[in-house]
Amino acid sequence: MRTFIVGNEFGEVCRVSDYGVTCAQDALDWAVDEGYLNADIMSDEDIAEAVAEGRGDDFLYAGNADEVIHSDYLWIREVSE
Repeated sequence: MRTFIVGNEFGEVCRVSDYGVTCAQDALDWAVDEGYLNADIMSDEDIAEAVAEGRGDDFLYAGNADEVIHSDYLWIREVSE
């Protein structure tokens, strides 16, 4: 089983160690689905502002609901295989 640490500008948010998690994207999806990254979910207004300012690459879609996540300070690190 692989273990990942998911974090943001405030440091480590959670550790993900689950048989369904096999890569960094799975770890990110798990963290979003479990609510660990709720503070990084962008509002429709935030998304529109980012796109209007040419910062369309500042966010990504994650989780089962394809939540829009602010990605500037997001990081994922694998710590074991």
